[in-house]
Amino acid sequence: MDIKQSYRYFRTYIIRILGLLLGKRLRIQSKHILILAPHPDDEIFGCAGLIQHFIREQKKVSVVILTQGENALPDCDKNEIVSARKDMATQAASLLKHDLYWGNIEDGQLINSNFDQIFDQIESLNPDAIFVPHYLEGW
Repeated sequence: MDIKQSYRYFRTYIIRILGLLLGKRLRIQSKHILILAPHPDDEIFGCAGLIQHFIREQKKVSVVILTQGENALPDCDKNEIVSARKDMATQAASLLKHDLYWGNIEDGQLINSNFDQIFDQIESLNPDAIFVPHYLEGW
């Protein structure tokens, strides 16, 4: 096992322990939750448990995926990547029963982007709380 795998294993283990110890204490009074995800699949890998928790508590959950993930695989056709990732995100939203919205920021350009469109989208959704995947995920 290399250092990167060891780090991921350790991080996952710590998160699970914290979840067991503190998970029952997660009582958010908000009625409408917004998850912001940089790429398609970040909402699932980073926040699926949180989405399930809020849905079970009968809260409205919306997810805004900021990019379409078109630059994930440089040797593949971008249109195929976008189509496949959108299909998977839509299927996940259907299974988890949350609303799904798309931003139009170019993949890899989040830091250099004008966020006015995203701010407008957040304002129109009017959530009570906003969550993002953990910053150590690298995005």
